Amino acid sequence: MKAVQVDAAEQFKQKLDRLGSLLYRELSSDAEPWRAELKALKTEIQAHYAGHPADVPIRAAGDRYFIDLTVRENRRSITDPQKAFDALKKAMTMAKLVEALKIPFSLLDRWVTADRQAAWVKQERSGSRDISAVLIAPPVEEAA
Repeated sequence: MKAVQVDAAEQFKQKLDRLGSLLYRELSSDAEPWRAELKALKTEIQAHYAGHPADVPIRAAGDRYFIDLTVRENRRSITDPQKAFDALKKAMTMAKLVEALKIPFSLLDRWVTADRQAAWVKQERSGSRDISAVLIAPPVEEAA
């Protein structure tokens, strides 16, 4: 039996088709009606237990399933940004503080013109590329 050789270009096309098939399936599976129902039920159950103590887990019993709700996530927030900034400035010097901060571009763009930013802001196309699939033709059903 002779092995069939597939050239590199054909192998790559096969990989593209497989990726397209998987991406297409992923997109179409979002349309499944049970996903919307699942989301709605989760929201409803969480709302039902909204007043329950945040540090106590919940086990709700149905006829066929237990539904477990974990303790609430522990989140921190700064209530006085000026005091937090002053404490950091005092603890680490202004130069180290500025180096540690990540300045959002929305803030820069709002208060500093593009001409003034040009001296110290670099822009380049270095981000990742999104991948999507476009179906060329429907898959052909193989005869049994």
